[in-house]
Amino acid sequence: MPPKKAKQPTTAERRMLVGWVTRELQRAERGPAAPVAAS
Repeated sequence: MPPKKAKQPTTAERRMLVGWVTRELQRAERGPAAPVAAS
């Protein structure tokens, strides 16, 4: 987060960031999608 004297993110902005990080971690945990056979 920014230093104490700097403008802080709003609650909505913090929630958006936490949601994005959570989704990306869950996606990374699932691993790569199964490869598709070339035709």
